[in-house]
Amino acid sequence: MERLIHCQTVMEEERLGELKRKTGENSTKDALLKAIQHYLQCYYSDNY
Repeated sequence: MERLIHCQTVMEEERLGELKRKTGENSTKDALLKAIQHYLQCYYSDNY
């Protein structure tokens, strides 16, 4: 069984809007989740 946790972050409103546009999501929660999933699965993120 997966354990779920609640996460928070502080972000500029303009940057959040940009993230929502890039992910195609309307909600903050969905945009952040999509960005995190992409980062964890992205081949290029391992090179940093």
